[in-house]
Amino acid sequence: MLARRDHRLAFNIRKPHIDSCQILQLPSTALQHIRHLLPFYNAQTLACSLILSQLDYCNAVLYGCSAHATGQLQHVQNYAAHVVTQSNRYTPSQLLLRSLHCLPVQQRLVYKAALITYKAVTTSTLSYLNDLLAVHIPDGPTHCSSTHSLLTVPYIASNFARRSFCFVSPTIWNSLPPSDVQWSPLQATLKSRLKTHLLNIAFNDQPEL
Repeated sequence: MLARRDHRLAFNIRKPHIDSCQILQLPSTALQHIRHLLPFYNAQTLACSLILSQLDYCNAVLYGCSAHATGQLQHVQNYAAHVVTQSNRYTPSQLLLRSLHCLPVQQRLVYKAALITYKAVTTSTLSYLNDLLAVHIPDGPTHCSSTHSLLTVPYIASNFARRSFCFVSPTIWNSLPPSDVQWSPLQATLKSRLKTHLLNIAFNDQPEL
């Protein structure tokens, strides 16, 4: 996505002379020209393949970055939702995303981090990440069985360092409901329960479209 690295990893601008938001909107603009020729399902499939795939690519590293950076990506997603649903510009984007059962950008970052954490904890494929995590051991006896699913959150004073995997992963994981999400027996079950949980958080106060 024409990412430009800097010493703070802000991800705010891809290139000084190019609006990154406009670059990411190119697939949506192309889709808009042919949208009237496509059934809804095909338009939704194209949007997922051409647009959401770009938003999701390595997006876990964006967790904790500035609201400006995530806001640019959210603008791209909102535009795509309007194109797919053929809605006018005045229709609230949140209503469209809810009707499409599509997680907003911020919840997509949480989803990706939680999924990576689940893989690191329950499988051996991400052993290099599992080494960065530690199961929380309570100081005294407890009757709460959910403590067995908690991870230790290390003390990190720097806001910049709190964007590291060893801090973000246990913080997000511990915030998830144990019985509904953390104790999912299969990865497919976790994906379904996690998406439902995050959709409820994102659109809890939003009416149906």
